[in-house]
Amino acid sequence: MTYTSEVLADSPAGYWRFEDGNPPFQDETAGNHDGTVKGVCQGWLSVREPGIANSRGLRWKTNSDEVGPYVEMSAGVLSSPTSWTYELWFRPTIIPASTGTEILLGIGGGEKSRIGWFSFQGNAWIIAYDTNGVVSATSRSSILISAANGAAPWPGNINNKWWHVVAVFTTPATSIATDLYINGVLDNFQVANQGTSGHGIPTAGETTGLNYRGGGNAYGGYMDEVAVYPTALSAGRILAHYNAAVADDVFAGNGHRTPKHHARSRVLTPGG
Repeated sequence: MTYTSEVLADSPAGYWRFEDGNPPFQDETAGNHDGTVKGVCQGWLSVREPGIANSRGLRWKTNSDEVGPYVEMSAGVLSSPTSWTYELWFRPTIIPASTGTEILLGIGGGEKSRIGWFSFQGNAWIIAYDTNGVVSATSRSSILISAANGAAPWPGNINNKWWHVVAVFTTPATSIATDLYINGVLDNFQVANQGTSGHGIPTAGETTGLNYRGGGNAYGGYMDEVAVYPTALSAGRILAHYNAAVADDVFAGNGHRTPKHHARSRVLTPGG
C-alpha cells in the first residue's frame, strides 16, 4: 500500500496533504474540514513546497520571536473522543529559542492537546502535551537535535532531516496517557501521565491549528501529511505508515532520494 492508502485505511477524522494549491487546503476525508491561513503574516508561509509522499507541503520562514501566520481547520474535526491521535511530518530549519515551544499541531488554538517542538540548553525534542490548565500529561522524545552537533546557529544539515511524528492520547478511567512515536518507533524518553481531571479533551466547537501560538514562538520549517484520528492508532499501524513511506521512497518525486532503512532521521540528498 502507498503511504496515503495506509493513512486513509485508519479512517482519519481529517487528513491534509496540501496538494491542492492555495488555501483553503482540502481535507482528504469526507469531513470537509478544510484549512485556511490565519494571523498576521510577519513571517511568511509558502504552499506547495517540496514535501513527502509525492505531495507538496507548507513552509514557514520565520524567526522564533515572530508571530507569523498559522493554518486553522474548521471546527469539529474531533468531538469529545475517548482517545485520539495526531500524525505529521516536519523538517525544521530553525531551532526554537532556548526553553521555547513551537506548537506544530494542536486543538483549541493549540492550547489543549498538542505536538510541540521544544529546546533547552542547545538540545531539541518533540513533546506531546495535554492540559486544560489544571493537570498536564506530557511525553518527551529523546533528543532529535543535539548541542553536540554544534552551537547555534545549528549546522545546515538540520534542514535535510524529515521526521515522522505521531502522538497518541488516551483517557482510561484513572489517567490520561500520552505516547510519542518518532519515525515509527515508540520514543517516550520522559513521560508524565496524570489523572483525568482537568484535561483538555477536544470538543466539537474547537478548531485544529498548525503553527498556532498564543504570543509564543513561531515554527520555522516544513510540514506535510497532517492527519488527526478519533481513535488511538496502535504501534503496529504507526509502524505500517512509516514503513509505507520507506517502501515508496516517497521523497523521490520531490528532488530527493533517501536510503530504504529505519534511520532515526531522514537525511535527504538532493538529486534523482
